[in-house]
Amino acid sequence: MIADPPIRQRRLRRPAFTATRVTLAILVGLLTLTILPFGGMGAWLIGYVFLVLATCVALRNARRQPGSWLGRRVVRRGLVGLIAVTCVVLVATPAPSNTSDTGSTGGGLLLLVVFLVVLNIALGGATQRVAAAPDSSVDERQEAMRNRAHRIAYVVFAVAVGGTAVVADVASQQTRSWLGWSFRGGGLFAFLELLFVLPAMVLAFLEPEFRPSDVREAMEAPRQSTGTRIALTLLTLTVGLPFLMSVLVAVLPPRTATTIQAPSGPLRQQPGAPSATTTCREFFARRDVGYGVQAALQLHAQVCWDGRRAVEDYGMNQSDCHPDGTDLVTVATTQCTRTTDAKGTLAFTYRTSVSSGLTPFLTRQVTLQLVVDRNGNVLQFP
Repeated sequence: MIADPPIRQRRLRRPAFTATRVTLAILVGLLTLTILPFGGMGAWLIGYVFLVLATCVALRNARRQPGSWLGRRVVRRGLVGLIAVTCVVLVATPAPSNTSDTGSTGGGLLLLVVFLVVLNIALGGATQRVAAAPDSSVDERQEAMRNRAHRIAYVVFAVAVGGTAVVADVASQQTRSWLGWSFRGGGLFAFLELLFVLPAMVLAFLEPEFRPSDVREAMEAPRQSTGTRIALTLLTLTVGLPFLMSVLVAVLPPRTATTIQAPSGPLRQQPGAPSATTTCREFFARRDVGYGVQAALQLHAQVCWDGRRAVEDYGMNQSDCHPDGTDLVTVATTQCTRTTDAKGTLAFTYRTSVSSGLTPFLTRQVTLQLVVDRNGNVLQFP
């Protein structure tokens, strides 16, 4: 009897379009279109996006093994805490507006969304994506944990989202206004995050630590592969970089640029002295705080003097006290005053309190000041 010849196994080609590839292509396209309007932030944000994409690929290829870092309870609960903090910051982030006096917040909103994507991928690896897995791919223990996580998540979602919306809607006009602009900005992303990812967050938080059998398997398991170590390094860098930049807002000294020049245009108002004895100068100062996660403050004013007093021509009013741009930074004006003393000395002070959206407990005072006496001597600038 002649045995049948072995069937040649054909090498299956990977499909050209997979869910991961399509998702990454859409993400890259959206990021590219969104980055273009943000010139100041786009340079470093493009590099961060590439870091995020590399981290996503590394995490997708790193499989969870018994005793691995993604399976540890402290790591899982740390991921849940970071996602919760990011959602809170998103709720406090308004929608980007090109006409806003507080500068564009679109770059900061984009950074938060990208950061949230990385955390979601890491959470999926930590929970083995059991929360969204079909019944055919989980055992009885995993199915029971998944069902329990969904029941708890529904209650938490109703209390957290529904309760917040109801209280904000009935409390006051200010809270209703906050509810409106929040859902037009980062609040919408936070809502979608909790709607789809909250069961996985509950599962990651409640999943028990390794059992004795898992510990034995972990001791017998081979050492972590190079790809897993690379994924851990990239994830640590991706998560830590925004927080490091937030801390630098309160640590790094501001970068200041100043210019004093002759008036570039006609005077808006004439001082009280004859024009023959009046001298004017245009002052420009810019102070940048932080890098990447940053704020830019500027002073652009024109001052005239005639030997009796110095007067403001423009640029020293309440409407001039606003940041030139903000990215994931909150800037609150604490002082905006213009005074002229008995000797004719003009003083203008613009003082702000700057804090990062990721580390709001770290604040710093940033001041721009211009003092010119009646003879045109610059006593303080900036």
